[in-house]
Amino acid sequence: MKQYILQYIFSFIVKNWKAITICILLLALFAKTRYDMVLIQKAQDVSQESLKNQISAIQEIQEEEMRKREQALEEYRERLEIVEENYDFALRDLELTTREDKKKYIKDFSQDKQSLIEAFETTYGFTYVP
Repeated sequence: MKQYILQYIFSFIVKNWKAITICILLLALFAKTRYDMVLIQKAQDVSQESLKNQISAIQEIQEEEMRKREQALEEYRERLEIVEENYDFALRDLELTTREDKKKYIKDFSQDKQSLIEAFETTYGFTYVP
């Protein structure tokens, strides 16, 4: 009986070898296609993860640059405020000195004209012409 079954299977295979080969090839093609789809999905997942990491790194860099920019602007504002204060102080000091010099020159001109002439000649390099 066992030999009869084997003989029957062998004769079936011989008669239908083309159909059996096509079925086996279709199963192999299906398995290969599924395997390729899994590989493509894994590659896409890796690519997505890589892109997410790159975006995250770019966002961190951008946040760091924004923080440094804000820090630089704050430092600039502080320095500008100091410069403006120094400028205002120097301007007030110059105005005070100018007023004092004017008073002195007016006093000198009314009392000692020659010393005023000499002061202008030495300061500005002018020659007094009466």
